[in-house]
Amino acid sequence: MPRRRFTSVFTFLVLAALFASRPLHAKDYYLGSQASKQGGTAVANIAALNALVLRPGDTVSFQGGESFAGPILLEAEDAGTSTQPIVIKSYGAGRATILGGTGSALKIYNAAGCTIRDLNLVGSGADTNNASGLEAGVYLPDNSKLDHLRFERMKISGFKTGVEIWAWYSTSKVAYPGFRNVSLLELEVCSNRSDGIKSWGTWITNDDGTQYSHSDFYIADCRVYDNRGDPANTSHTGSGIVISGVDRGTIEYCVAHDNGGRGPTTGGGPFGIWVWEVNGFTLQHNLVYNQKSSSNLDGGAYDLDGGSSNCVVQYNYSYNNEGPAIGLIQFSGASPLAQNIVRYNISENDARKCPQGVLYVAAYSSKYGVSGADIYGNTFYVSTNSKGLKPALAQIENHKLVSGVRVRNNLFHATHNGALITGVKNVTSKVLYQGNNYYGGSHDMAAFRTGGQELLSGAPVGSRVDPKLRAPGQGGAITDPLQLPAITAYRLQSGSPLASSGLDLAKLFNLAPGTHDFFAQPFSSTLPVGAAAASETETPVAKEPLPLVSDTFTGSGSISGRTPDSATYAASKWILGQGAVNISNGVATSTNDYVRATINAGHSDATVQAKFTLPAAGGYAGLCSARWTRRISTSSASRPRVGCSPA
Repeated sequence: MPRRRFTSVFTFLVLAALFASRPLHAKDYYLGSQASKQGGTAVANIAALNALVLRPGDTVSFQGGESFAGPILLEAEDAGTSTQPIVIKSYGAGRATILGGTGSALKIYNAAGCTIRDLNLVGSGADTNNASGLEAGVYLPDNSKLDHLRFERMKISGFKTGVEIWAWYSTSKVAYPGFRNVSLLELEVCSNRSDGIKSWGTWITNDDGTQYSHSDFYIADCRVYDNRGDPANTSHTGSGIVISGVDRGTIEYCVAHDNGGRGPTTGGGPFGIWVWEVNGFTLQHNLVYNQKSSSNLDGGAYDLDGGSSNCVVQYNYSYNNEGPAIGLIQFSGASPLAQNIVRYNISENDARKCPQGVLYVAAYSSKYGVSGADIYGNTFYVSTNSKGLKPALAQIENHKLVSGVRVRNNLFHATHNGALITGVKNVTSKVLYQGNNYYGGSHDMAAFRTGGQELLSGAPVGSRVDPKLRAPGQGGAITDPLQLPAITAYRLQSGSPLASSGLDLAKLFNLAPGTHDFFAQPFSSTLPVGAAAASETETPVAKEPLPLVSDTFTGSGSISGRTPDSATYAASKWILGQGAVNISNGVATSTNDYVRATINAGHSDATVQAKFTLPAAGGYAGLCSARWTRRISTSSASRPRVGCSPA
């Protein structure tokens, strides 16, 4: 009898905990051939689902492996919350497919508080569809911010635009309604006509850049490709990811490739990943390659375009794009493009077609221009392109509204004999070059210094020497951002004159240069020129961090521990450190390297590192990067166990 009473009490506590974490009215809806066997409410089709009013905590599940005629519609009355979202997902084996036909597959209008995952959205095709596969919009009269949109592990293809998040005001008085806390995670967006992922909001000509429709975007682990552009549009179609109208956000570990090339033949072109009219955005650890332009403009990798302020572009790689690796481009009527940072990026053979430089800065006629940009610690490599042109490594256009652009500690490396630097050369108030290395090509350092460049307190700085890169031009056809630390071609050989010749940015210019280079190697007491800190023969040892999560890496190849109690998501990024590492059958051996994981606890990201020592098993010895997939057990809601295994 006492045992039965204990069991009853335990059961009561479990049920109480479940009810406490979920509203009493929350319902489970199922669609598909097995819907009636799932224990919830079976719904005949999406039309019947759209007739229902969904409440916070409700779950809608579609039978995996089956197709359903859409669109799914969520409107103002179908609103969850950030803590009790409406969840739409697949059940059973595989993903369900939502068919959009010539329209959208999923539309959200004046609603939020939803999590949508593990679905395929399929349109009639890039040539016939005239809508966005996943469309979320706000049309309200005030500055309301609807909270929480989360889209993850979805494939979206065959539409005019893959993902479109928009906002505008519904009255004659200008307002900035929109969404807050938007996450796009592990999306595959491909084979759409116009663009892959885009957002936009209220924009007023010559606005001052203090108000934005949306806030707090997080875009990670997305693959965006084969979105070729719409020739019927006037410009800028064929981009991978293009975000505007957002205050604060991050785009990281994303890949954009083989987009563009079929848009209009005149006007501005697309970029792989770019932002405009945003504040406080970070683009990092991304990869862009084979981006194309159907015109003679753009077609590049990364761009901070009109109205982008207080943004950082760092630790990205690009290669074989038709336009610039990095653009800072102000268009007429945009708000200020100011106080941006571009650092520790590597570009190999960009500017394959378009005449702009690999680094391109320009301000066209506008009330506001380009100001206060710090560009440092990057490595730019270029050869003669497919049109026989010899691209400049840096081109800063001589427009009157360019000012305060500072270019320091960069490595400019060309194999052609054309000019390395074009545009502004002798107006240091517009652009100031200091401490850079110029190798190959045509570059008159004496004349450059006569014009005021490469001087510090009147003394010459900068250099024109062989950087002794390991294998410039042979970075390889990298296709995964987690492979970026293994790009050994742009590491410095032993004895490189650039390893410790960079200007002290903190001491001289009050800049905070960060803690590590492109390869995650910590900086020593001196900075390098270019994106690599240490010479090839040195084996940097990562500083052991104060762990935010106490994890240990065991010989069985798993990481166990706990995430923060509020965590609902553990990212699929587990990066093996660099150094002397052996790998055999998925087992790694190292004595001084680290495994790094990124865990997204709600919207607060934490970087977690754990030292690992595993039994030696032979195999490959050298620099490496491995991908690990997440395994989460939620048997204990407050202390989920997180493990990893080689993918």
